[in-house]
Amino acid sequence: MTTDALLLGARGLWEELARVPASFPPSGQVNVVVSPASGVCPAGWVGVVALGGSALVTAPAESTAGIVRAAPRWHTPSLPDCCRSGGPGGPHRAGWRPPWASRNWATS
Repeated sequence: MTTDALLLGARGLWEELARVPASFPPSGQVNVVVSPASGVCPAGWVGVVALGGSALVTAPAESTAGIVRAAPRWHTPSLPDCCRSGGPGGPHRAGWRPPWASRNWATS
């Protein structure tokens, strides 16, 4: 199986977990969708899955999705550091932020 086939398969699984019509955008872009029942992350949280240079983001409500879409970090020629892969073998970091946590999106 080629790397492209593996990437397409992995993306398909995450797209199904979004539990709404959703797809990964072209490389370097982010697709934010509203999915209160998302299986990408715990209920009420924002889930980010980055694969192959693009990211699929699920938000629990339109108001939250709007905040995520407006985040200046997404408006760069390439994905933000938090969405870059550590190379073959999958993502190098996973993080969860509950709704009550700080809104400071800075990473170390």
